[in-house]
Amino acid sequence: MSDVILADDHPAILLGISTFLEQRGHYISAACTNGIEAYNNIVAKRPCMAILDIGMPGMTGIEVALKIIQARLPTKIILLTLDKELATFNYAKKIGVSGFLLKDFALDELEQCIQAVAKGQTYFSE
Repeated sequence: MSDVILADDHPAILLGISTFLEQRGHYISAACTNGIEAYNNIVAKRPCMAILDIGMPGMTGIEVALKIIQARLPTKIILLTLDKELATFNYAKKIGVSGFLLKDFALDELEQCIQAVAKGQTYFSE
């Protein structure tokens, strides 16, 4: 399947998503608790995709995404958030992330999102 870097500052969410993905055959190359750690791991390891919480210390998921996209790294970015603000959603689309999931529906939609992103498509929660 895919090699993935995960980043979320909530340990229970990080563990839950990591376990969920590993059970579906994905390889977690790093599980990070802040944006700086996530960015450094993405640059060093160049995973297929990174699943980033938007609200993290150090650097937000959006800041990490923007730096990765501007650097033209091949890693596809999926953002996870509790934020239902349309402005956040629109900004994420504008900067070119591959996926955007609300945490409310993350486990229901995550595998579907990963499959779409792996095929070069985008996936955005309703």
